[in-house]
Amino acid sequence: LSLERFSARDDVYKLLVVNLPRQVNYDFIDAESGARLSQLKFTQGVNVKRLSLRAYLPERDDETVVIDQPIIFYALVLSLDQYSAHKDLEGKQLSPEKINAIPGGKVKLELLPRGVGRIEVRALSLYHEISVGDSVAMEVTVRNDGTRRLDDIRISTDNPLNWRSAVRPDLS
Repeated sequence: LSLERFSARDDVYKLLVVNLPRQVNYDFIDAESGARLSQLKFTQGVNVKRLSLRAYLPERDDETVVIDQPIIFYALVLSLDQYSAHKDLEGKQLSPEKINAIPGGKVKLELLPRGVGRIEVRALSLYHEISVGDSVAMEVTVRNDGTRRLDDIRISTDNPLNWRSAVRPDLS
């Protein structure tokens, strides 16, 4: 986001987000200092501020945050007077017409949740004592504990010299 001062008399602006589901938390970040912001103050000689919007998605998807479904929302920059009149809009769902009727700066944004695949491997024991000529059978459970499908998973073993192993079922 790049913000420019709207007028010479308005030096302090509040930042607001609408149409973002409540499960999604966010921070406005000053691009230069890395500080989290809820408002901006333009000092003399400064006419432009660069910000980032960092969004934090929930662990699991639900009916409002769906994997691969875009979330359209708006970031608003309002003068203190405008903010006082519209602060109750934060976290609300508004039509594009209502958003366009709000005075101040606004930018339309899109967030596309992708999900994360997370492999969990469980074994009762990874330590076994055996003698020459013996064999060991062990059960290992591999599970996707993430929010995105995992494909093309391969399981292999790292064997000492002259040892053989077999993985069943063979997933490759």
